[in-house]
Amino acid sequence: MVAMPLLARDCGWGVLDLYRTAATPWTATELATTQVLADVTASYLALGADRDLAQLTLRELEHRATHDHLTGLPNRALLIDRVEQAVVAAERLGTAVAVFVLDVDRFKNVNDTLGHAAGDEVLAELARRLKSVLREMDTLARLGGDEFVVVCEDVGGTRDQVTAFVRSLDRRMRDAARRPLRVHDRDLIVTLSIGATVTSARRSAQDLLREADQAMYDAKAYGRGPLVRRRSRPR
Repeated sequence: MVAMPLLARDCGWGVLDLYRTAATPWTATELATTQVLADVTASYLALGADRDLAQLTLRELEHRATHDHLTGLPNRALLIDRVEQAVVAAERLGTAVAVFVLDVDRFKNVNDTLGHAAGDEVLAELARRLKSVLREMDTLARLGGDEFVVVCEDVGGTRDQVTAFVRSLDRRMRDAARRPLRVHDRDLIVTLSIGATVTSARRSAQDLLREADQAMYDAKAYGRGPLVRRRSRPR
């Protein structure tokens, strides 16, 4: 047996072990050939590592381009794509799409009182809580600041089914947010202003987000309490 180290770029990649059936000495020519084989093998291993690193870097860059850095949730770019896909599917299946816009009430007070690090902690925890009450097929995204968006497809075909779904999810999200949240030795109670729009017709993602966003601002105007829902209609 002869063992050749696999060396490339001042790094060891393993050992190449070669065996022969007869217990005879290895000639200089055989050893030289074995060294060439080891060098080629090490080069292939190094190239493979470069390829894997390049693919990993590309996936990381793609993820950063489409996801929020704080919460790991989809950002606006990916959200638009998810909404458009949901609308197309709803039109094909004869179901509805619900888009919710959520805003944290008085979030500026958290940043001003406890600092931005505490604010980030609140947003990250809120994202986890909201995610826990959604279905696997639903999308939770962060638009930036303290504003989140939830996109739900296949929420039912009849008006009563849609209304029941929207009210149920609204309640679950509020309940999840209101659980005491411990930040910097303080228990915070987070409340949400929520607006929603529902459509079963082909609408642009921008139109649906704008309608849900306006409904959310209407909810704030009513005292940060009730859900405001608008029935989206094609133009």
